[in-house]
Amino acid sequence: METTFIYSLSDPITGEIRYIGKANNPKKRILDHVRENKTSNRSHKISWIKSLIVKDLLPIVEIVDEVPKLDWEFWEQYWISQFKYWGFNLTNISPGGYNNNYKRTTET
Repeated sequence: METTFIYSLSDPITGEIRYIGKANNPKKRILDHVRENKTSNRSHKISWIKSLIVKDLLPIVEIVDEVPKLDWEFWEQYWISQFKYWGFNLTNISPGGYNNNYKRTTET
């Protein structure tokens, strides 16, 4: 069974978990998040990462769960909702997964 990872990004100053995502290679995925900082796309996550980069810091990547690749969308959605339930102020703008029918609003 092939697996993938659900990971968190934490603030290196406060230790607070700020983002939950899925990646086959979470250490490599952080580089994608850093590159997003250089695009014209703006989101709370990108602004947060940019605020760390100007301080020569990067988010801390930690594995939350290793899940079957075929079920990753369910588990990403589960973990995002679980961390929000626990009171974490996540920067995720969608509930997770590809097929969640989430539409960005102008406010987002």
